[in-house]
Amino acid sequence: MSLFRILAIATVCAVLSACAGYTAYEDARRMMMRGDTDAALAKLQQAVREAPNNASYRAEYERERAILVSKNLSEGDTARTAGRLDQAELLYLKALKLDPGNARAEAGLKVVGTLREIQLTVRQAKTDIEAGQLNDAEVKLRRALAQEPSILLLDEPTAFLDVPSRVDLMGLLRRLARDEQLAVVVSTHDLELALRMADTLWLVAPGNRLTAGTPEDAILAGSVAEAFEAESIRFHPEERAFRIVADTRGYAIVRGNGLNAVLAAAVLEREGYQIVTQAPDALIVTVERETTSWEVTMGGSHYSGARFGSLAELARALIGAKNNTDESSPASAAQSSELKT
Repeated sequence: MSLFRILAIATVCAVLSACAGYTAYEDARRMMMRGDTDAALAKLQQAVREAPNNASYRAEYERERAILVSKNLSEGDTARTAGRLDQAELLYLKALKLDPGNARAEAGLKVVGTLREIQLTVRQAKTDIEAGQLNDAEVKLRRALAQEPSILLLDEPTAFLDVPSRVDLMGLLRRLARDEQLAVVVSTHDLELALRMADTLWLVAPGNRLTAGTPEDAILAGSVAEAFEAESIRFHPEERAFRIVADTRGYAIVRGNGLNAVLAAAVLEREGYQIVTQAPDALIVTVERETTSWEVTMGGSHYSGARFGSLAELARALIGAKNNTDESSPASAAQSSELKT
């Protein structure tokens, strides 16, 4: 074979070698520009296989692989912290596929497994609480805390529980926080319970404004009332509770002490009376301390009864008579066997 022919063959081989992998490489670059990093990395790997001696292809593949591994790990950590465990697991597995034996990915998968066990235990504990088995629930939660977490995140843990179970669960979480030196973070719409049980309140007000502090500081600053102010509801700081606001249809003065006087005022407020200390045309309601007996004076008329239900009926009847919507007397409109005039 002539020298010229040998050189020609060598040149052709060199050109073919240089062209090998070029199409895959260019495809990878276009995919990178579109943001399709997974597909781009696969194309770069193809280019390296087709041109194993091309140092630039290999260098770019290794660089992009490292970037994608780091991205998967970072997003996996974020998803895990946010409680999106399925997503976190997928991202860690993708990182391991690109970089087998990656210690951070393996550690992340181990944490995901632990968190799933804790979540399962917490769900089982919640089932125990719903069944009234508070001691069993506490045992399960303490078992979960044997993993020694520094923080416990719970999303609406009291949802679908009855009132006693809600209080039991929040009380249990308080004990665990104290006993285990644990930060317990609870997201909840049960504001009144949170105001009574939380050490620190994070209140998200309209406009995404965040108020943080003790519940008492938030109440005193007016943050709670401001966040939930509406036409039909008012926050009463002294009671740490909300009251429904009805249209003012009359005024009432409640005389008496203790719980019965408070409940009588609640009845009248619900029926549209504003509780005042004095007003010329106000109902005067006198409540006995030891019983639910009550007396109402309005103008020259006197009424009495032995239950709050009959007080509510009278209040409605008096408003009806005042507005000329009922031609009968308030006593007959109340239709109560207990009501006396």
